[in-house]
Amino acid sequence: MAKDVVLSTRIPEEMKAGLDDLAEATERPVSWHVARALENYVELNRWQVAAIKEGLAQARSGMGVPAEEVERWVASWGAEKELPKPKARRLR
Repeated sequence: MAKDVVLSTRIPEEMKAGLDDLAEATERPVSWHVARALENYVELNRWQVAAIKEGLAQARSGMGVPAEEVERWVASWGAEKELPKPKARRLR
């Protein structure tokens, strides 16, 4: 089982008040809410950083998607015939 550690940080008074209200409303300790928030934050950012690194590695190796294809794809979002995500290919 993973060992818990203590982490200390400063937050604005308004945020602490909001955490206190949330803790009271949910009958959970503030520390529980903070731990869940940090867990979500770390997981989201870990995923984003990994995706950015992968994209940079592809670009450095000459792989990519032309901007025009990305623009067409994004413009199609929500349309009846949404385009599939373009695939990276050798650009050089």
